[in-house]
Amino acid sequence: MADTKFEEASRCPKCNQPGQVSAQGKVLRHGAGELKTVYCRNSRCEWLDTSWIVQINADGTIPEPTLDRDKSFPTLPDRTNAVQAQMQRLYDQTLTPGSETH
Repeated sequence: MADTKFEEASRCPKCNQPGQVSAQGKVLRHGAGELKTVYCRNSRCEWLDTSWIVQINADGTIPEPTLDRDKSFPTLPDRTNAVQAQMQRLYDQTLTPGSETH
């Protein structure tokens, strides 16, 4: 018998054994669905006690995983020079007689 989409999504990504669903599910806002936390309980698997999340939409469907999309994290500014200058100022202050560090 073929797995349902939920049974397929709740299989461990490493050992492909069925995972154990935690007792609590998180309901998404305004009827958007539910998130279930699933744990691998296979003692021979390197993911033993590791969890992953399965989203269940309000209509009972499970969305396809989007693992190969581009990340959308903002670019952080490079503050290396500013931090190094601040560290140098603090270092110089510790060597100057009578000065205080804040």
